[in-house]
Amino acid sequence: MQPFPGHGAMPQFSGAPSAMGGGGGAGSRAAVYAGSYVQQHSGAAHPHALAHGYPPRRQQHAGYRDGYRTTRGGGSRRRGGGRGYRGRSSYGNRGPVATVWNAKGFCGSLEMSPREEEELFKRDAQHSAGINFDNYDNIPVEVSGPSVPQPLADFDTEVIGPELLRNLKACNFLKPTPVQRHSIPIGLAGHDLMACAQTGSGKTGAFLLPVLAAMLRSGPCPLPPAANPNECAYPLALVLAPTRELCVQIFQESRKFCYRTGIRCVRIYGGAQQGEQLHELRQGADVIVATPGRLVDFMGRGKISLGRLAFLV
Repeated sequence: MQPFPGHGAMPQFSGAPSAMGGGGGAGSRAAVYAGSYVQQHSGAAHPHALAHGYPPRRQQHAGYRDGYRTTRGGGSRRRGGGRGYRGRSSYGNRGPVATVWNAKGFCGSLEMSPREEEELFKRDAQHSAGINFDNYDNIPVEVSGPSVPQPLADFDTEVIGPELLRNLKACNFLKPTPVQRHSIPIGLAGHDLMACAQTGSGKTGAFLLPVLAAMLRSGPCPLPPAANPNECAYPLALVLAPTRELCVQIFQESRKFCYRTGIRCVRIYGGAQQGEQLHELRQGADVIVATPGRLVDFMGRGKISLGRLAFLV
């Protein structure tokens, strides 16, 4: 696959559970392997989405919430053109047929949602309140590869950005786990990455956080010529999962990290209705979490294109 202009070669990330048994205690080990050096992202930021001809997201005003007009029946209907879609999306509200771009050029929401915050973060804050994160410092880590950057000491605004840092604090993630401490700088440096760590050690964040941070830094790239985003999704990042359960798990974590960043994540997997998943894709997909079978199916039908893919996990 040819990289799109301005992004150089495509960084690839992979994670797998460690072959070692047992829980993730202080005796566990985490191994991070930095692959061959890949050309880093261009230092120049991509032009604003409006320069690409993307329509700006409609602003909120009286009678509208996040671009939706409340109806007496308790539902909502999207402003703008199109025939509309009466099905319910996985985000809990009814969306448009056409893709809508926000001010950053992505497809997600930038608006605050107290109900979504309650759904995403309250349980995590209660679950992680009793975890002693200082024990992570005793876990040994092996790192190999050329030009390995220094590990990340703490979640820092300059490294991951204010939006991601805000969401990490809402999740009560106070400091990076060992695999995250090494994987995030490697990913942001533009290297390929293969990580192996114990279950529950934070591998999902280890590959999602550098991908999302890089997307927020550089912004979206232009759509390919003659692209039709209302009929075909053009993701910037693709996460492949071998099973439906893992696909759902990664998607749920990505929703927490993507909250109010403007980046929209969509999940697709077999064993579920295709119509609902296609409806989600039509609303825009900056990140797609997919099982291979359903991904190949949608690509063959022209519903997903990898024409501007920048990150592969």
